[in-house]
Amino acid sequence: MSNLENLNPVQLVKGYLSSIGMSDDTISKYFDENHFNRALILNLPSVCLMPQNKPGASKSNQTHIHVTGDPRHFFFPSEEVANRTSASKDERIDIDVSLANIKALHKNSASISPNDLEIKRSFTLAKIAHRRSQENQVQISKIKLDDSLFIDLRLGLYKNDLLVFLGYSDSDRLFAIGIPKEYYSSVASVGTSVFFNLHDTAKIQIKSALKRIEASYDDNEMISDMEAIADSIYQQQIVEAEPSVTQHAPMPKAGKVTSLSERSKRSAAIGKEAIKDGDYKCAIDSSHLTFQSKNGSPYVEAHHLIPMAFEDDFENSLDVKGNIVPLCPHCHAKIHYGKFDDVSNMIEQLYSERKDVLALSGIGIDLETLKKYYL
Repeated sequence: MSNLENLNPVQLVKGYLSSIGMSDDTISKYFDENHFNRALILNLPSVCLMPQNKPGASKSNQTHIHVTGDPRHFFFPSEEVANRTSASKDERIDIDVSLANIKALHKNSASISPNDLEIKRSFTLAKIAHRRSQENQVQISKIKLDDSLFIDLRLGLYKNDLLVFLGYSDSDRLFAIGIPKEYYSSVASVGTSVFFNLHDTAKIQIKSALKRIEASYDDNEMISDMEAIADSIYQQQIVEAEPSVTQHAPMPKAGKVTSLSERSKRSAAIGKEAIKDGDYKCAIDSSHLTFQSKNGSPYVEAHHLIPMAFEDDFENSLDVKGNIVPLCPHCHAKIHYGKFDDVSNMIEQLYSERKDVLALSGIGIDLETLKKYYL
């Protein structure tokens, strides 16, 4: 029999849902392996239960769920957990729950439809609790402030039942599900709580960092910082990407991604293609020196001449190679942060060289309108 540490958490959830009568098709549609990037399995001791669910001999007045050890890093970066010298503020954690799961936990299986997980939105709270004599812990749930559906989920859980959190790959939301001991004890021995990185650790760290920044700044400052961080990530992705092969032609928009601010998606492969087509040289002055990137090519950065922030003004995508110019780091910083007279001269030069391919890409624009985008 496996320990909890050796289980695939997504497979554990799928197996449990099958045991309560959910159809394989319904489970497979929602629980694709790539749908989630991290998981936390909490084995609940008596002190972490709702008061009415604690064993009769329990004298604990605790109502939150405490998390210690590595599983703490599911909710907060390891450095922040370790370095806190006082308690953090409670942070809202947006989650999805399954009413089918809650019904099963409350012995109401007769009302479960095998073709409907009944996914509903909910939330709980989490914070870092500082303790002088012991390591800091993460505390989840405030029963007076949590959403009622999360409370219903907790009310269905008893000693050594599992509370499982799965982190979505494409958002900061979590999926939460309860699994009774009666089910998992048939496939795994009782163990400690476990934190799993299912895919790319770097992506998880980036999301966690952005979440911390969102909580630390006012909205206007935050949006500016988020854009700078997003561009830094984009440039790093370009270094590692394989170039695409596209034509100078109109392309449909790729949609948007949302964190605190909404911004259009950008393809690192197209950015790399534009840089390669420019022979890895700065479009302002090909003699500008730079350094070698990790892949051995000169390091230049991709800049969207018509800024992506204005894509809503156009019918077609701005993320096309005709709109992407390779710039050395100095010129890239200058076009974003330099004096407008200098920026204006750069725009005039780049526009003169690019206006024909912009038109071919279905994003024709006049020079004065383009300059206004940089004001």
